[in-house]
Amino acid sequence: MAIYLTACVTYILLLLEDFHGVHAAKLEDTQRLHRDLFHRYNTMVRPIQDQDKPVTINMDLYLMSITSLDEKEQTMRIMGYLHLDWTDHQLKWAPDRYGGLKHLVLPTDKVWTPQLLLGNSASNFKDLTKEKLQLKVYWNGEVEWSPGGQMTVSCRLNITSFPFDRQTCSIVFGSWTEDANAIVFKPRSEKIEFDHYVENNEWEIESTMTGNLKVNHQSRESEKTYSNAVFSIKLKRRRTFHIVSTYIPFVLLALLNLAAHVVPVMSGEKLMLATTTLLAYAVLLNDINRKIPGNSATTSVLDWSFWTSQGVCLTMFLVISTATVWISAIQLRIMHSKSSFPSSFSKSGLSTSSFNDETSLTVPLDATLSTGASCSGTAGTSADKLESYVMVDYLRHQQSSSGEEGCAGGIPPAGMENFINAIVSQREQRKFQHRRLEGKRRKFFLSKNLGCWFSLIATLLTILTALAPLFVIT
Repeated sequence: MAIYLTACVTYILLLLEDFHGVHAAKLEDTQRLHRDLFHRYNTMVRPIQDQDKPVTINMDLYLMSITSLDEKEQTMRIMGYLHLDWTDHQLKWAPDRYGGLKHLVLPTDKVWTPQLLLGNSASNFKDLTKEKLQLKVYWNGEVEWSPGGQMTVSCRLNITSFPFDRQTCSIVFGSWTEDANAIVFKPRSEKIEFDHYVENNEWEIESTMTGNLKVNHQSRESEKTYSNAVFSIKLKRRRTFHIVSTYIPFVLLALLNLAAHVVPVMSGEKLMLATTTLLAYAVLLNDINRKIPGNSATTSVLDWSFWTSQGVCLTMFLVISTATVWISAIQLRIMHSKSSFPSSFSKSGLSTSSFNDETSLTVPLDATLSTGASCSGTAGTSADKLESYVMVDYLRHQQSSSGEEGCAGGIPPAGMENFINAIVSQREQRKFQHRRLEGKRRKFFLSKNLGCWFSLIATLLTILTALAPLFVIT
């Protein structure tokens, strides 16, 4: 019990001592500390005992937001701040001599600060040391400084895989006057800090990394090496909006384009459907052209360029749609062609339906032979009636020579030559009908085979083209 009470009393005394050390400093203590620290302080001298060694500047980057990535200007704009710390051997004191005062807040022009430039700035050569910010100095000589704000850096953006692209941008900090023998910038952490980060609507951060970059520069006297701290951000585009508004409509139009091959060849809507689909492609491409980032160095997969994977995708869709219009027009031209018909067909006034009914061809002949057939007492086809008539005509001539009477008035006044011509005409008409139907059948199968082969090729190309962007995702 006594040990427990002793420990409690000791802890309370320590708290009181710490409280007294922090808050017991008076105005006179602070003023005296300022006089003692800065009466001989020189901001032009590097704060290190051994001037042959470099001052190590530890850095952390706190990213607050990614404002924009401009594909056309090849820039990235961010909001954030740096946390730098180094040791200044001229700014050390004993807190107990100054009322327990352990730190001071000072303007940057009062103490030595490293020249800090945004090495890959895209707007201007931003010198962060020129900003009127305050820093904090601790009793052990440690100095903390947190400059920041909006920064625009150059970033080479490759939009070949748009909208499935990933970009890597770097932010470089360093000095242009002090080489690596005087100042070394060293990232404290292996990644960028996101304590106050606000998500971007279009870009998602996949990973970050930091590193130290040494740049060699040849001067008049000698070659110098400069130390730079590099903070890299790997970004992935949020692709959902672009897939819904671009990729899916193109695939649906491609499937609709295949539907044109299902429509019958003789239907006029076949060509109309193919043409309408092609016009829809043109409208959609015009809309996509406004969405695609403009960049002459790299071309998007969704752009018109044929030499990129996604350009092949949309170009193939457009080529298939155009070829569908041409194939549909050729099929209709073949089916409506009259080049294989005799010229007398169009002048004869005979309709197609008249050749489809064999009875209509034999009606005139049957009517003509009906009288002869009734005289002979036979009935049947035109050939049977003709045979009966020949027999009756033969008997009539025999009876006339022998003086016998035959079937009076039953024989047609026309001679055998007229009926033979009728038979020959009927046969010619049948041959013409056969040739016409055969030509029509050949044209139908030619048009059908042409459509089937192209439909098969178009289907395979459409499937491969639609799946092509999926390989770019990874």
